[in-house]
Amino acid sequence: DGDAAALRLAGPVVVADGAASLQAGGELSVASLALAGSNRSAELQAGGRLVLGGGDGLVTQQGAVLARAGGDLIVGRVDADSAAVALQAARLLDADSGDDAAAAAAADITAGTLQLRASTAIGAAGQALELRATTLSAVAGAGGLFITEADGLVVGSTAATVQRVNADASVTRVDAA
Repeated sequence: DGDAAALRLAGPVVVADGAASLQAGGELSVASLALAGSNRSAELQAGGRLVLGGGDGLVTQQGAVLARAGGDLIVGRVDADSAAVALQAARLLDADSGDDAAAAAAADITAGTLQLRASTAIGAAGQALELRATTLSAVAGAGGLFITEADGLVVGSTAATVQRVNADASVTRVDAA
């Protein structure tokens, strides 16, 4: 579409060991990102829309996730097992169309602790985000909060810490605020 600031990863990406950091000035779209090995975490930032999923989604095998979008954050699948996940955007939306019963029944987000922040809305009427989390903290604007949870959760304070991979391959600790 001519957006020079966009980053779109359509195929599967596997990080064999360590952290992953992806940044785009415009749209960031990640169909399939898997983290393996030790010291796993994922930091994703988009100046515009951020799309997670469309393939296998984001699977971190116990690695923390911090995803921030200046626009909508569309969630297909984020699976951090029991690690922390923090998602922050103008709107947090479910990628499921609502026509696929199996996709709608599967968890969009799996995490130990989950922080959701949206200046407008989290989910939508008839299109709730499906969660599987132990502890949830959420802040939504006037658009409201629409979630379903698989097996019960605690509403409480949450935190997520990831490792930002710098241009020189060093890492910097980043806390979700």
